[in-house]
Amino acid sequence: MISVFALSMVLQFVGTASDASRDSLFTVSPERCGLHDSLALKKCRKALESESENYAIRWRTAYFAASLANREKKESTRTPLLEEARSDAEWAIAHHPEKADSWFVLALCEGIETQHCGARHRVELSRRIRIHLDRGLAIDSAHPGLRYLSGRWNYSLANLSTMERSFVNLLLGGVPKGASNEAALADLSSAIRHRPEEILFRLDLVRTLHAMKRDREAREECVKALSLKARTDDDPENLAKLRRLQKDL
Repeated sequence: MISVFALSMVLQFVGTASDASRDSLFTVSPERCGLHDSLALKKCRKALESESENYAIRWRTAYFAASLANREKKESTRTPLLEEARSDAEWAIAHHPEKADSWFVLALCEGIETQHCGARHRVELSRRIRIHLDRGLAIDSAHPGLRYLSGRWNYSLANLSTMERSFVNLLLGGVPKGASNEAALADLSSAIRHRPEEILFRLDLVRTLHAMKRDREAREECVKALSLKARTDDDPENLAKLRRLQKDL
């Protein structure tokens, strides 16, 4: 049900794999550091060898490990990456619960986990993800990653299959109050205001508008998204998905 968190997630910027400065990797947002995720993770791991208590390095390590786990097909490779990401995300929460990025990377890890577990556990993860999102958004209501994940959470629950809805009714007593396509639209629109170049955000905005039967607006957003330049490893596929979706609008 929350398989929609099968994100390219969010947010990994593919620049040249040249030597980015330490300041770039650990001070800018991770999707703008100018490195492929694999190289960025390697540099983060190296930095942690001497600075294991450095928050900026820790939460970025969680982010890059989760991003790589998200697109990894082999379970034997994906599982240790996701475990690494969760470990660093939990460290970030334990040491800096006052920072929105801590809640973002933990929600990201659990969102990715929902793609690889049974329906019952997926429902429980959904409950936990909402808690993480709310904690993070209480700190920074405009955090693009948190608003995107919140949009995906709302969209997922608002568009459950009959079987998925039965699990939610059984384990949660129904779809959580407030989960709707309208809430998803508000979240995704906020994320796009702060990251207008993110093709993934726009793809999910189009999907949400289509689910709301607002196809004229969905077509307009599709055109905007398709005009953007691919920036991430996953953007070529995201653009392909937009082109396929455009045919159904």
